[in-house]
Amino acid sequence: MQLFQRDYWRGVQVEAQSRVSHGEEKRGRILDRNGQPMAMDREIHRLAIDPDHLSRCFEVKGKNQIQPKKLAVEEILEKLAAAGLQFGSDRQLLNEKVSADIQHNLEVRADGEGKRKRYLRLGYLAPGAKREALDQCLSEISRELGKSVFPKVETELVRYYPFGTTGSILIGQTVRGGSEGLWG
Repeated sequence: MQLFQRDYWRGVQVEAQSRVSHGEEKRGRILDRNGQPMAMDREIHRLAIDPDHLSRCFEVKGKNQIQPKKLAVEEILEKLAAAGLQFGSDRQLLNEKVSADIQHNLEVRADGEGKRKRYLRLGYLAPGAKREALDQCLSEISRELGKSVFPKVETELVRYYPFGTTGSILIGQTVRGGSEGLWG
């Protein structure tokens, strides 16, 4: 007996038998006897930009140059930095990368050939900075541009150990060899 579309049905079977679920459970804080936190959950807010939507706010000026209609890329990055965003790479390099992606998207739109570049991760909200300030900055930039160029801010819960590896070994999260230890 031969099974028709064997690979497809094997994939369906594997998908039906295994599921991955990501929960947003908080694990609580672990404190030492002096009340100092040894482990806690921390929210990380990541921000990306869509160069394709942003390119609609620019126009081509001469060969290999773009002209902003309202806000330049550097001004956008400056406002985001003031709101507490820590960039994943050097700000100047990020400026050049976003500008190059905008120019590429403008060329693709003019020629009708090629694939547009989308969703470039900018960075994350600095510890201690307020999420409300970032949200206000994003809405202000979108209002000035007349277009939303930022996808939804990704929020992720991560486990944070203020004392680093020493603290995680002490409470049993990792063992000295670096492998996972007890889960609590």
